[in-house]
Amino acid sequence: MNKIILTHDIFEEAQGLKEEFDSEFSRFYIKEEFKIDDANEVIAEAYLSSYREKTLVLAANLYNLFAQNALLKILEESPKNITFILIGKNKNSFLPTVRSRLILEDKREKEKKIPFSINLLELDLQKIYTFLNQDHESGFEYAKQQIQALLDGVFASGIKLTQEDLKSFDEAILASLNYQRFQYVILPLLLMILERKNKK
Repeated sequence: MNKIILTHDIFEEAQGLKEEFDSEFSRFYIKEEFKIDDANEVIAEAYLSSYREKTLVLAANLYNLFAQNALLKILEESPKNITFILIGKNKNSFLPTVRSRLILEDKREKEKKIPFSINLLELDLQKIYTFLNQDHESGFEYAKQQIQALLDGVFASGIKLTQEDLKSFDEAILASLNYQRFQYVILPLLLMILERKNKK
């Protein structure tokens, strides 16, 4: 079963798996940053190795967003006999669409989550307007944390999202990476959630 392992020390976790798995039936990709070229190598290896059981382990401090997008299809429809294990420090390292395709195993000491500042079950246009007019930090990390807190809030509220909706969260993270203003990135997500909430 394909899964994500969250750990404080990705290299130690990868080393432990190396000792656990037979080297003939596993392949490790241990990187500081997992890039698109690495994703292409993993995809090629998965199809080449599909005639026998093999585990492909990806471990990185940073997973490039384009590399993750490249992996989506193979994670959803893995070749026969191939198992994927992705190791990262936190779930925000992975796009929502990647996380939705994998089992999550958290080996870290629990950290307190910062909840989204609006109760999404009470979301309306006035609350969205007020939120957008608050002072918000600039920068990718803040935007990513807020987008993740928003997604966690959606799941906690029981508001149903489609795969297309989840892709909107991926796109928002990418837009933040391209230095788009936070309010412009978060507004379409809030309006989409308002629409889904009203249909609930």
